[in-house]
Amino acid sequence: MKTLCLYYSRTGTTRDAVQELAHWLDADVAILSDRVTRSYMSACLAQLTGRLPQLKVRPRVDFASYDRIVIGLPIWAESPCVIGKVFLAKYARYLPKELYILTTQQGTRDYGKKILKLNKYLKVPMSGYLSVREGEITEAVIKRFAAEIMADR
Repeated sequence: MKTLCLYYSRTGTTRDAVQELAHWLDADVAILSDRVTRSYMSACLAQLTGRLPQLKVRPRVDFASYDRIVIGLPIWAESPCVIGKVFLAKYARYLPKELYILTTQQGTRDYGKKILKLNKYLKVPMSGYLSVREGEITEAVIKRFAAEIMADR
């Protein structure tokens, strides 16, 4: 299966986790950007106000050429970042049915219910997700998620 790992990362934590996952999935990698260099406070403000950023995917991607996509997003202000929500709202119709979400966060809460709310943007419910705390991102955790994704074929 041809797989794309796409991510947004303000600090590099989500980037590192997604790149490790892409290694185990033998996946292509693309970066989701909103063309703004954000501080933590501006990220939270964007999240709370719901301001819709302009998005850019680098390199350009033909989503229809992939069988599976994994989207990596940070948790901002107790919810998946607004950049991910805007991406899903804008591109859901082009995405394959097999879609996974990987979130990284500093908080200790279980964000599963909030991650599952991303399904409202999708044609079909996401295939699965991994929500992992910044200090708990290990090769073993990422490798286990990759194995779960591969087993869902």
